[in-house]
Amino acid sequence: MPSGILSLGCAFVLLVALPAELAAAQPPKAPAAAIRPVLLDAAFQSFLADQGRWAYTESHSRDDSVEPASIFRIDPSQPYAEQFVPIKINSHEPTAEQRKQWAERGGKEADRRHRRALEGKATEKEEADFRLRINGRDVAPDLDHAVVVAEDEASATYQVPLRNPDGTSFAEVQLITRVGRRTRQFEHVTIRQLEVMRVGAGKWSGGLTEIEFGSPDPRYSSVPLKITTQSTNKPLFGKAHTMHDVGVRTALRHVTPYDERFGVKIAPLRVIESF
Repeated sequence: MPSGILSLGCAFVLLVALPAELAAAQPPKAPAAAIRPVLLDAAFQSFLADQGRWAYTESHSRDDSVEPASIFRIDPSQPYAEQFVPIKINSHEPTAEQRKQWAERGGKEADRRHRRALEGKATEKEEADFRLRINGRDVAPDLDHAVVVAEDEASATYQVPLRNPDGTSFAEVQLITRVGRRTRQFEHVTIRQLEVMRVGAGKWSGGLTEIEFGSPDPRYSSVPLKITTQSTNKPLFGKAHTMHDVGVRTALRHVTPYDERFGVKIAPLRVIESF
């Protein structure tokens, strides 16, 4: 996934104000025992099952500009060097060097998958693979300790704790997600920065990512269709600058991953980047 898109992937990502029902909700208390909510688990497992199986065009507009500054085509059914193709980067046609860099990104993905195969992880879609990348840090959602913060007949909204790779709490960021009761699919995710984070010589604050899900094909799980991000960077020298990015995915098509054409089924790394 293009950097700064989900960094998704994972530019992972999120946003302005919580819905009124969340703002009015009391701070949730974690249950005594880790019991994963059934509805949340169903949505997450369905989401994982279709990761790495969507081809799409992703357009990015920056700082309230209507015209996309960058456009990428992602297609996991193509040979590795053709899975990430830049169409426009920073309002210009990609240079030969930039095209080469994106082609090499596919090659690195191939190497990673082969390593997983050698480690005996080729046939498992491991939940532990899923990560959010927030300001360059990889964290994982702790669904076992998620709690309901709002609900009605149509949906349930959860606050999901985040964990560092060593299992410690990543309390600097709050993740809120809404799941439809009828569809048992994700409808919306909000990722909000709660504390100032230092990245390099600068300080990042006000990070907010909003992810809107939709169902381009009812046979499969819902997928992120629009990702809105904003964050403020205060460099060591100079003025603070707030950046906005709106990523929109179109022309979605469910595909068979390139690996599986050869009878090899390797679970993709699942990373969504934010901020």
